[in-house]
Amino acid sequence: MRHSARKQHRHHLIFYLKVYHRDSGEQIGYLGDITTDGMMVMSREPLDVDQDWELEIRTVENLAEPRSLFTPARSRWCKQDVNPDFYATGFELLQTPRETTRAIQQLIREIGFQDT
Repeated sequence: MRHSARKQHRHHLIFYLKVYHRDSGEQIGYLGDITTDGMMVMSREPLDVDQDWELEIRTVENLAEPRSLFTPARSRWCKQDVNPDFYATGFELLQTPRETTRAIQQLIREIGFQDT
């Protein structure tokens, strides 16, 4: 599979937010990084590639507005992380509603590491 060049800078967050499979309610991992186009999820088990997912990202309670973000996504790649206890899976966000895009931008502003 060919990977196209990344269009946006990845944003790492101060907290590892939990990511769930929306349909089953099962936690699939933790958010590693995020852009308005995609995200990387860290998990204990490898996740299926080229699958469509309905994902839920649960924000931490001490934010100004705790909330869940819901988005359809497609898993594009999965590989063992530098830490051999985890796998990293890249997701492309699909048909992201404008309000979800704004919520991701707000999340990055509130708990993203600030680049200098």
